[in-house]
Amino acid sequence: MPSLFDIYGAMEDPWDLDVEDSDFFISALQDIVDRACPQEQYTVVKGDVVYRIARQQMYEWHRGFIKSAGKAIKTSIAERFGANPPVSTIKSFVAQAIAPGGEAFSGPVKNKSTLQPFRSPFVLKTIAYHLVAMQGTLFEDHQYPIGALALSLVSVQMAFNMYASGKLVPNNGFTNENAGSLTREYTRGDDFA
Repeated sequence: MPSLFDIYGAMEDPWDLDVEDSDFFISALQDIVDRACPQEQYTVVKGDVVYRIARQQMYEWHRGFIKSAGKAIKTSIAERFGANPPVSTIKSFVAQAIAPGGEAFSGPVKNKSTLQPFRSPFVLKTIAYHLVAMQGTLFEDHQYPIGALALSLVSVQMAFNMYASGKLVPNNGFTNENAGSLTREYTRGDDFA
């Protein structure tokens, strides 16, 4: 699975497992099976057990981003404000964090006084989830993980929004339907113009 995470983490649309209804997923999975078990001569077939397990693991990989972002935010709230902070304290923290230049997305750089994009502990802890998940990949050359970075940014944004009321209010899920278009905006750079 780390190799699939490596591949999709570098894609501009990490939600589209089939890449516009092509056989991309099967081809990628077949390549990985061939590399991992060259002596087996196994052919991946849509719907077989290997295909279904790999597909499910990709869905779990997606969910891991929002779980990581949520955990980072929950931990930060507890460390800053204690176990049961007032709702108003959390609301204020979230509002400041998601404001332009806020700490949800920006963080300090050594020897600089200004915050830099994508350096927040929330983004870094969330992208770290992907880097750990792809450990053991069969590929030696890695592409820039633009898809994984975009998934991290969207996860942080959605996780902070779940705390906007001052209490954790789960959203409708971290899915292509709820997060896909924003993910693609990030990979295209639309939110950075």
